[in-house]
Amino acid sequence: MFRIVASDGAARAGELTTRSGTVATPFFMPVITQGTAARVIGPPDYHRLGMSAADHDAAAGGVAIANSLIAGFTPGAATIAAAGGLACWLDTKSVLFTDSGGYQTSQGSSFVVQRTHDGYRFTARWSDASLLLTPERAIELQYELRSDVAMVLDDVAPYGCDHATLLAAIDRTHAWAERALRRRTDSGQLLFGISQGGVDPALREQSAAIIDSMGFDGAAIGGVAILPTAHERLTAVRASVCALRPERPRYVMGVSDPGQIVRMVGLGVDCFDAAYPSIQARAGVVVTDDGLVRVRDWASDVGEDRVHSLARHNAQYLAELTARIRTAISQGSYHEFAQQFCARWEARRAPSSPPNESQLTL
Repeated sequence: MFRIVASDGAARAGELTTRSGTVATPFFMPVITQGTAARVIGPPDYHRLGMSAADHDAAAGGVAIANSLIAGFTPGAATIAAAGGLACWLDTKSVLFTDSGGYQTSQGSSFVVQRTHDGYRFTARWSDASLLLTPERAIELQYELRSDVAMVLDDVAPYGCDHATLLAAIDRTHAWAERALRRRTDSGQLLFGISQGGVDPALREQSAAIIDSMGFDGAAIGGVAILPTAHERLTAVRASVCALRPERPRYVMGVSDPGQIVRMVGLGVDCFDAAYPSIQARAGVVVTDDGLVRVRDWASDVGEDRVHSLARHNAQYLAELTARIRTAISQGSYHEFAQQFCARWEARRAPSSPPNESQLTL
């Protein structure tokens, strides 16, 4: 299922094998859920962009992630199941991860969320349709979607909450993980547990150890994306990884900043995801080694074709970045690569003066 093929310190290059194929790690997964900020590009685009590394016998369409909660609302899990599953519905050969939807509680843009001890009730702002998402229902949804890798439902405590609230969310996350395991019926679908812990390193390590002991196929580190500083994110990941066994894949959810990706690989992380390529594209921003570069004369009402081109560029950039990291690990030069890359990236991370748009390779 997962094997390490090369390592350089804690950084490792590996292979994650699923029922739809094998992908090289570390990798970045674009978000392909219809209706999200990623809607300007879809699986066929990622396939054409070469999301699988050219130097590795990976799955033909690379790897991507979809949000099962949003798919459960539109077009509906039953509709997708009748079409043969999410891969058939999207017409993609990608290895597909699905998220449970728990992260939507921390965003609050598309849903009205009511938290209960048993789960969450999500009400769509665009239709008033409602869905009670329990740990069991989250597994059922992802089973119906027939994704290759499913995620358990977790409880993401708000950043800055009091200690009692954080502890309750962590305990609920662990209890929900056990319930998800009991509901699991598809032995061909890999299932990842999710640890939490806020900004407390001790709680992060403790939660990761508990999730790791449950026997999931992989371990995700949740709640990192809502931490506001790079220092807090790296501290949380470092503490979590310490408690995770090396023979299973490690996935940091919602992190897509190139500098953070490079540094977290050095801590032993294998997988990342976000709608970052499209979000930056909608702001007229191109992602480069030299930081974020804003396109000249970008307007908020710019056409979808133009956004599409930038999003494709940004997705290609992140695919190539993780391929470069894999190469550096295999050559034993990861630390030199990371030092040089991060110094360059962090010096000009914020959007800089615009380039001549005609010179952009999209």
